[in-house]
Amino acid sequence: MSRLRKGYEKARRNRKGVRYEDLDAMLKSAGFEVRQPSGGSSHYFYKKGALTITIPKQRPLPGGNLC
Repeated sequence: MSRLRKGYEKARRNRKGVRYEDLDAMLKSAGFEVRQPSGGSSHYFYKKGALTITIPKQRPLPGGNLC
């Protein structure tokens, strides 16, 4: 199983335990480009084609739906 798939499965099993660094690595390896915040924002933007994902950089990440 690939490292990306392992990280995804780990995140699915424990959604509240996902670290920002792990999610960042998964998205980058999936081909997303990251745009860091400007002006004091704590949210990071990941873009791949027309898809944009916004993620707050806080520890731990808020639980959510990672289907």
